[in-house]
Amino acid sequence: MTFELEEAGTPDLEELGVVLGKAYINDPILSQLMPGVDQAIQDNFWTAWLRGDHKKPGEKLFKIVDTDTGKIVAFEKVRYPAKPAENGEEEHEAPPEGTNVELLMHWFEQMDLYQDKHMDFEKDCCKDSRHHSRPDLCRGRLGRRLGRRLGDP
Repeated sequence: MTFELEEAGTPDLEELGVVLGKAYINDPILSQLMPGVDQAIQDNFWTAWLRGDHKKPGEKLFKIVDTDTGKIVAFEKVRYPAKPAENGEEEHEAPPEGTNVELLMHWFEQMDLYQDKHMDFEKDCCKDSRHHSRPDLCRGRLGRRLGRRLGDP
């Protein structure tokens, strides 16, 4: 297998949502966000979430593509320094029926608290600490290679 690192764009968001959904399947905490919700519905939710994030100033998505199949197998989200959007509050799609809303809100709140305490989006470059890879490729060290390419120590 050979892979290429490329910047992802709007046409890639649906495939990225599927990769994100697959990446969370075996995660001991994140797999509990939407127990019993059909995977395709979860993938649509994550695609909409990524679409909202992708519109934010400074947000970029990078994808690893399997050159043999042309499929995205992993991705990383990076936020480069930028002034925040003028419109203020973010709007997100309601989570699908069957979502553990309390856990989902707690998860998002913890991310917001961390960002408010430790980050200045006008000065700091922020790279998601999770490398989103298909589970069947998790031992292929794609996440580590992606992180190093984008600035992990």
